Amino acid sequence: MSGEKIAIRWPYVVTYAVLNLSNAWMWSTYAGVSPTSALYYNINESAITWFSLIFMALYVPVTIASSYVLDEHGLRAGLLLGAALNGAGAVIRYLSCFISGTAGRFTVAFTGQVLCAIAQPFILNAPPKIANQYFGPSERTLADAVMNLANPIGAALALVVTPGIVNKNPDNLPTAILIAMIVSLVPIPLAPFVFRKNNWQPSRRESSAMPVVEETGKGANASVSGTDVVTAGTTAHQGSGSMNLVAPAIVPFRVACRNLARNKNYLILASSFGLAIGIFNTFVSEISFITEEVGYSEDEAGYLGFGAIICGIFGSLVAAIVLDRAENFKMFRQPPESSEGGRPAAAAAAKHRTSPHATVFKYAYAYAFVAMVAFAICTRRDIFPALLVWSCVFGFGAFAVLPTSLELAVEVTYDDAGEAIGTGGMWSAGQLCGLVMSVATDAIRNGVGKDNIGGHEVWIMPICAVVGVALAWSFQPQMKRVNAERSAVNVNDVSEGRASSTALECIG
Repeated sequence: MSGEKIAIRWPYVVTYAVLNLSNAWMWSTYAGVSPTSALYYNINESAITWFSLIFMALYVPVTIASSYVLDEHGLRAGLLLGAALNGAGAVIRYLSCFISGTAGRFTVAFTGQVLCAIAQPFILNAPPKIANQYFGPSERTLADAVMNLANPIGAALALVVTPGIVNKNPDNLPTAILIAMIVSLVPIPLAPFVFRKNNWQPSRRESSAMPVVEETGKGANASVSGTDVVTAGTTAHQGSGSMNLVAPAIVPFRVACRNLARNKNYLILASSFGLAIGIFNTFVSEISFITEEVGYSEDEAGYLGFGAIICGIFGSLVAAIVLDRAENFKMFRQPPESSEGGRPAAAAAAKHRTSPHATVFKYAYAYAFVAMVAFAICTRRDIFPALLVWSCVFGFGAFAVLPTSLELAVEVTYDDAGEAIGTGGMWSAGQLCGLVMSVATDAIRNGVGKDNIGGHEVWIMPICAVVGVALAWSFQPQMKRVNAERSAVNVNDVSEGRASSTALECIG
């Protein structure tokens, strides 16, 4: 690994994390103060939910463009575009506060929110690509977790800070919007210097001279020959040792999309992950409405969201550290012994070991499901401490799903697609599920009546979680990247052994 790569990687992660945090803050600004925001803009509360829902609605179409930019033109281009859109949206949203008419004020504010929503796929789709390019196998999950957790941290801060500033007074909302704008502008001066051009691993467009995956047969299938795979001779540091990494095949964007559509493991993982993210998005978007129906304040709703996210951050970091450092995962990453002087049976057994990532993913999902059921049961008056406890337990389990899912997506799509498009598909599933669940929740509330529903629309989340858990436990991944790295290490060891033997023979 080059000295430049080692020096820049953690500043890269930190700058990215601030950018991700600011985008999430923009998303959640109104979520904790929905009733007060409706008074400020003089519109109904259902319209306010679209400040959150627009992020979910735009994610799926925009992720196609963002994945193309990130995979074809590189991280720098995608992240600088995301930072610019996010900052511009924040400024426009704040400028709307100076418009006197409430109709015009809402229109301009929503326009700014749309720009922030367009920025989100350029930001959220990047972490696995950053982790894969800048970090070795023993650090990837932790780096991925740090970058992805910035998003819920931003949402948590917005859920706590905004209600505290607004304090149920519509005239205080511009101050909260100003603070959100300041946060979104922080990473912009840093981005051009930190998100520098990657000179050691070129973008796919810059790699046009390299071998690529070509379509074969009748145009229905794509195949990779032995010469199609571009390998890299870089070495990733792994504790006190090192591991040679192999770069995945350079797959054209259109072929990558088709490969993902045919990858059964990826489709199961994306569906399960999508439901998990959809549940979290619905939780954040609807929590103030649901808790208000059973007699709790906006501040208390903010505490529930904040508790879930803070405990979720802890759960995600625990999962990441365990996976990167645990002995079972170190053994899982070890290369199988070659048949030359080794034991073929041991090699075969190593290839089919159960992935620790998949194990954590399945158990964390089930744990979060139980907590979500308990939270729904406790959604009633005068038992706020129980709600807070189950909210925290839910967050701890649900967030452990996040880094493990995204790393699993890279594993099962290795050599089939670029990291950005695979991640984009995962997040698109999440945003689509969140949109459908939030709209359904709102429709049920409006159909039954806010005064009659009594918070029972909360049951949409655990019902959807049943499907997510079933999909998670049916997931049987093939760890393609791990197998490729084990094979690369094994081949390298055999080559070094042969070289040593030849040198000894020459000396003799």
